[in-house]
Amino acid sequence: MAIFVTVAAYEAAGGHLRRDLFSDDGKAYLQDAALLERLALDKLQQPAREVAAEGWKWVDVRAQYVYEDYQRHSEVRRACRAPNADEAARHAQLEAELETLHARMEAISDDDGDENEYAALETDDERLQTELSTIDEALAVFPADLMALAGCVVFVGARGTVEVKRGLVRPEDRDAVVQAARQATSGEPTTGTALVSLPKGGARAVHSEKLMRSLTAHRVAAIQAELLLRPDVALAALTAHLAAKLLKDGFHRYRGGDDALTVSASETHDACGASPRTWPRPKPGS
Repeated sequence: MAIFVTVAAYEAAGGHLRRDLFSDDGKAYLQDAALLERLALDKLQQPAREVAAEGWKWVDVRAQYVYEDYQRHSEVRRACRAPNADEAARHAQLEAELETLHARMEAISDDDGDENEYAALETDDERLQTELSTIDEALAVFPADLMALAGCVVFVGARGTVEVKRGLVRPEDRDAVVQAARQATSGEPTTGTALVSLPKGGARAVHSEKLMRSLTAHRVAAIQAELLLRPDVALAALTAHLAAKLLKDGFHRYRGGDDALTVSASETHDACGASPRTWPRPKPGS
């Protein structure tokens, strides 16, 4: 978000920085997160207006857009329109050129031919593939009648640039979108529904949330009690956890993942003490 807003704009708006005196690259920490988010939202307004002009029902502007937010929506898929005469002719020409080029590349590879020529052909291949993909992307469009029922989210992406998630359907519009999709495909249920991606229904939990909290509290308490009796195991577990934090390579540190052990401090006495009262009393003789 700081990359998108820029430090200069943040400071111009009165934002404070805490600079690292020992940093070689002038590292600084932005102190006012609320100001930074407000500046980001203000800067996103113009891109949001441009997206709204495309014909969507709604456009949301957010500083961040997380996967949990995305899961709440259904999604409209693009449909392939028919190419015009120029697009069709150029598409056919590109495919023919690529076929000839690939045949020549294969011949050079089989005969151990000129590496410089092969490299030049690779460059041409990339250029032609890019142009072909551009045409294909232009042919994939959102149906106008579905756009009128769906929307977009404009947000700051991970690289500090404006990103747009198009074709999102709110729960209250889901039935109308499915019906419109079916009508757009001459009433064919299978094809029409394929234009809309619906979220999968969540599986019903086997146990209640209340029971799961109780079982979790007892499990944590049991592990804690066992570690108190085995300080050697506790020390080994702590060492393993801390060593993993220090020695884990950069890729896994960036991507994250499930750790075999995590260490944190929290008060669980109250939760565990209250849990037995939530259990049903045993019947006589059971």
